[in-house]
Amino acid sequence: MYISVPKLDAGFLQHVSVDRVASYFGIPLERDEEVSRGIYMAKPGPLKPLAVMIQKTLKLCIVL
Repeated sequence: MYISVPKLDAGFLQHVSVDRVASYFGIPLERDEEVSRGIYMAKPGPLKPLAVMIQKTLKLCIVL
C-alpha cells in the first residue's frame, strides 16, 4: 500500500472518506449489476462494509 498524502496525521485520518479508504486499500465499493439487457446499475459491492469498518476504526482510534 502506498499512500501519497502530504500530511498523514490524526486530523487527516479523522476526516478520511470511505472513498479514500477504498482507494488506499484497493477495495471495490460498487459492482455493476445487469438490470435489463445492456443496462447496468451500480450496486454496493460485498466489500463496502469492510471499507466502512476501516473508516470507523480509524476515526475511533483517533478519538481514543
